[in-house]
Amino acid sequence: MRPEKRPPVNLDAIGDPVAGEVTIKGVTHQVLQLDGAGYEYMDATAAALRDGTFDVVASYAQVARVLPSLTTDEVKALRPAQVAAVFKIAGGQIEEVEAMFPNAVGPAGTSSSESPPA
Repeated sequence: MRPEKRPPVNLDAIGDPVAGEVTIKGVTHQVLQLDGAGYEYMDATAAALRDGTFDVVASYAQVARVLPSLTTDEVKALRPAQVAAVFKIAGGQIEEVEAMFPNAVGPAGTSSSESPPA
């Protein structure tokens, strides 16, 4: 007896390309999820960090892929910690970014021990 034929699973319905949002210089931008090429880059980066051949310029090119609304100059102006945060968000690790930078969510006080205003 053959199993009942089921309709195909619509992967487009679960493939929202937006991983999260970031605010840079007062403007909110959507961060796209890493795709296969992005994950290949991340794997290559891990190996490059181990063997000392890490290419910083290539990491900024990958940021431009997941933050397409930024200009080239805006991407180049990002600090290394911001680049790392973008990669984590694009990889679905937004909670890890929030834990790394507790004042990065919403308005913040002047020190990391202050709570944002209610």
